[in-house]
Formats: sequence, structure tokens, C-alpha cells
Amino acid sequence: ADAAREARTTYAALLRERPDDGVARLRHADACLDDGDATAAARGYRDVLAGRPDDASAWAGLVRALVAAGEARAALEGLEAAPPASRG
Repeated sequence: ADAAREARTTYAALLRERPDDGVARLRHADACLDDGDATAAARGYRDVLAGRPDDASAWAGLVRALVAAGEARAALEGLEAAPPASRG
């Protein structure tokens, strides 16, 4: 948990400097999920997908975050909404 919190803090600082960095945004969402904050993670993955709708890692992360948040129906909808190439 400490490593996840440290990663979350590091990526949040990087995003303040480079808010359009999609990779940093994805890694920040991953760190939020690892830190147990599924709601923040889902928001981050959605932000990534707004700019990169075919990002398979963001789709997978979004579904994991929604499941972790207890939003099974939204997770299923996310799977259905993902582009075929992202469903792997």
C-alpha cells in the first residue's frame, strides 16, 4: 500500500506539470486502484479513454476499477463499449 500511495503521489505531481500526458494519467489511475481508491481510478481511466478511446490498458483498468467499486453493471457495460481490439 505504501508503494501504491507513493506512486499515486508521484504521478499526481507529474500530471500537474504535464496534464496531457496520457501515460502518466494511465499510471496514476493504476496507482489509485492499487491504493484502494477505485472511484478515483475509474475517473482516471475514463480521462485516458476520452483522449485515447482504443487504449486497451485503460479499458481493462476501467473494468477492474468498476468491479472493485462494486459496480458490476457498469463494468459489464464497459466491456461491451470497449472497441473489439481492446477486448483481447
